[in-house]
Amino acid sequence: MAVGGWRPTAGAAAVAVVAAVVLPAVAQAGPYYCDWAQEELPVPPALVLGGVSGVSDDGGWAVGNGRTPAGDTAVVWHGGEYRTLWFRHETDVSDVNGSGVVIASTDRAAARGADGNWEQLAPRAGYHYARAEGINDAGDVVGVSGGQHTGAVVVWPAGAPAAPRVLPGTDDGGYWAVAGIDDEGRVAAHEQAAEGAAAYLWDASGGRVALEPLPDHRSTEVVAVRNGHVVGYSTGERGRAAVLWDSSGRVERVLESASEVYDVNAAGDVVGQVAWPAQTVVWRGEGVVDPVPAVSWHGLLTDGGDVYGVVGGDPYSTALRIRCG
Repeated sequence: MAVGGWRPTAGAAAVAVVAAVVLPAVAQAGPYYCDWAQEELPVPPALVLGGVSGVSDDGGWAVGNGRTPAGDTAVVWHGGEYRTLWFRHETDVSDVNGSGVVIASTDRAAARGADGNWEQLAPRAGYHYARAEGINDAGDVVGVSGGQHTGAVVVWPAGAPAAPRVLPGTDDGGYWAVAGIDDEGRVAAHEQAAEGAAAYLWDASGGRVALEPLPDHRSTEVVAVRNGHVVGYSTGERGRAAVLWDSSGRVERVLESASEVYDVNAAGDVVGQVAWPAQTVVWRGEGVVDPVPAVSWHGLLTDGGDVYGVVGGDPYSTALRIRCG
């Protein structure tokens, strides 16, 4: 079925995940100690994997983007097996929920679907561009729609692909970057401007709060949202700091030594990187910083504490699930 100028085809290949290898954990004080176990996620032999782009909150589903000689190919992992989605045109698969519903976007169109059944997500009235960025367990999708370089933040409710809802304050002709939508319907996004970025959190009814910058900072950006926790950056003249905000827009805590942050889970734990020594870590409550073995960049965090990510680099990367035991 062609959707928005692209045709996804579900592949039938399925390969068992290799046996888990238990890696030595780094001892940490407190109750958050993890015995990490590494699993390699299988991919088709001809696939050059670009990375793991989305994971369901419970960790049962994950998606990634790659290329084969046939063109852009997405991988959907579930239950230790994979299936492939081949696309006729350049396509980005960005997220998946706990029911296995995937969202995908081309350079102008967006869709959501499962088991090869896709529905196009209609642009808002008067426009032809839509991009999907995140999906929650209910099936609500958040993204942008408008011009190709500017657009409002919109939510496509589950079961209503033709009825995008524009979030208040975003239909201003600016450039909006969307972090995601959580299971309570909260959306995090920021607007980029010449003088810096301004980040906001909307509740399910459309009420908006600004995410406060740190003292002497002027700019805020968001990366991920879950259960009312928002992770991102606060930036001032002396640089940026990684920050976790609560649902009121107040700073919960500053993530010490963070060079990058990637994701947050329902407990408010955050996965990211520290610069020295360069490694992926999870910031947990009470100041615990838990090193994660193997994952080299862009980790995604489940509510159970598992980390999805990749090791290696261009052109060959290996997808991993690092289980927290």
